[in-house]
Amino acid sequence: MLPWMDAHCHLTKRFHPDPLPGVLQSLHEAGCQGFVLGGVDPLDWQEQLDIPPSPVRMIRGFGLHPWTVQERDDAQLEQDFATLERMLPQAGALGELGLDFFRVKPEPERQKQSHWFERQLELAAVRKKPCILHIVRAHHEALRIMKAFNGRVTGLVHSFWGNHQTAQSWLDLGFYLSLPPRIVKHDNHALLHYVPADRVLYESDSPEVFDDGAASDPRLVLDIMKHVAWSQCIPVDKVLEQQNSNLIALFPELNGTH
Repeated sequence: MLPWMDAHCHLTKRFHPDPLPGVLQSLHEAGCQGFVLGGVDPLDWQEQLDIPPSPVRMIRGFGLHPWTVQERDDAQLEQDFATLERMLPQAGALGELGLDFFRVKPEPERQKQSHWFERQLELAAVRKKPCILHIVRAHHEALRIMKAFNGRVTGLVHSFWGNHQTAQSWLDLGFYLSLPPRIVKHDNHALLHYVPADRVLYESDSPEVFDDGAASDPRLVLDIMKHVAWSQCIPVDKVLEQQNSNLIALFPELNGTH
């Protein structure tokens, strides 16, 4: 079986209780070639920098998650944004950033999320960093904001779950769509047909918590890709190879020869 990669996970101490050297070694032994981390706040960004060196390649993502934006006042967010500007050169991506209108209902709070979303997108455009987007029940507003950037920002929409029209709108903007673990609950889901193979990604979103309370690690993405291969009656290696190719296209640092 080919080496494999995970398009989105969280492996800092806050999210993963096991000692990281052992986790990274087990991933390497399982064939993991690389993964993309989503960041949520300055403490998480620093913990990403503290992850020990490993044969498994890593893309750090530094961003102000919409839940962080929801929890903090604007004065604190201004300080966090200044920290993001300072630390971003040490990251391969800006994210997670985005809108989560499932968590936030009042219009002023949604406007606050939109404001900090736009601030971070502008920073990504200036610094030329791909973005890791967290968009929940807010694709219409996120697409409206994104279109104003006129192709200056690209990246991936993590845990994408939407209809054909929404998917096509993101694809038209140059984004990759990263499908969540729940894709395994569906045989041959329509998403596997209307997202082109060269623009789809798969993620563990580790530590994904299952119904029994157990938490996953990035190896879950291997099970997801095996399910996709089974659903589409294609070899597993074909899915793994396309995943690796797509992630390297978006994050060249994941290429072992880069």
